[in-house]
Amino acid sequence: MTTTVETTYGRLEGEEAGALRIFPYVRPPVGELRLRAPRRPEAWSGVRAALRYGPSAPQNPPASSLTGQAQEDQDEDCLTRNVWTPATDGAARPVLVWVHGGGFTGGSGSSPLYAGARMAERGDAVVVTMNYRLGVLGFLAHPGPADEEAGGARGNWGLLDQVAALE
Repeated sequence: MTTTVETTYGRLEGEEAGALRIFPYVRPPVGELRLRAPRRPEAWSGVRAALRYGPSAPQNPPASSLTGQAQEDQDEDCLTRNVWTPATDGAARPVLVWVHGGGFTGGSGSSPLYAGARMAERGDAVVVTMNYRLGVLGFLAHPGPADEEAGGARGNWGLLDQVAALE
C-alpha cells in the first residue's frame, strides 16, 4: 500500500508500511553543476515515485564490505536521501540521521546495513540516510573558478552535499 506526502518541492508517493524513500534533495550534480556546490531542487508537478533507493555515487567496487554486497546502481545523479517514518501523521518525532562511512571513496546510504524501517517503527522515530558525492567528484579542489553561489567554495562538494541533505 502506498501513501502520498507533500514536500516543499512537490508530492511524493512512498510505501505506507515502514519505509518512505525520498529523493532527490538537490539538483543532479551533472553538466555545469559537476564539481560545484549542491543547488536546491526545482519544484515538480504531479506525484513523483519514492518507492526505491536512488543510485549510489560512482566508486570502485569494494574488495570486501560489511554486508558482502556490492553497490549495483551507480550514477553521478546520486544525491538522494532515504527516510523511514512509522507514520505521516504530522506528529513530532526524534530524527536520527546516518551519514555512511567509507573514507569518502565508497559506501552508500542504501546499504542494507543502514535500513531504518525497524528502528523507525520500534523507536517511533524518523530515520534518514543519504548519499553524497565520493572520490574526485566529491572532494577534488581544482584550481578552476570558485563557486561564487556557494560563497567561493572550491572542493569538498561531498561535505556540502551532506549539509544540503541535513537542511
